[in-house]
Amino acid sequence: MRRDWDLARPILLKIEALEASDATLGPDALPGYYPEQVSYHFRLLDEAGLIHPDCSRSLNAPLHCWARSLTWAGHELLDQIWRDTVWNRARGFIRERGLDVSLHTLKIAAGKVVEGLLEYRSHKPPKPQSPAPPQRRPATVGSSPQR
Repeated sequence: MRRDWDLARPILLKIEALEASDATLGPDALPGYYPEQVSYHFRLLDEAGLIHPDCSRSLNAPLHCWARSLTWAGHELLDQIWRDTVWNRARGFIRERGLDVSLHTLKIAAGKVVEGLLEYRSHKPPKPQSPAPPQRRPATVGSSPQR
């Protein structure tokens, strides 16, 4: 089975959206994917240190996992890639360079995209302001006005 980032990212998003601390995400929670694929990706994300799953395997049965929560590293990665704009640009950045999407390249590419967005936003021209009223000279205490 191949790693699929188009499955891994929604898994991370759904785990983050769990509302109760005792809630879990089951392998049938992602429409369009077989439970075995989802469980496999739960295991991969666990091995990468991104989620906390519980897995079991019965004799002659496929791996069956439930995800409980994200790790700190999982939250850190998701903070970078949760926005579709960053996700799409990071994947495009990797593809343009002919690289495979690995966790390492994804972190670097997402970081570059975020860095570029921060740079762009900090260099936006300031909004035009209304002209300031003319300054008046302060009156001198104890002196008479001159004409």
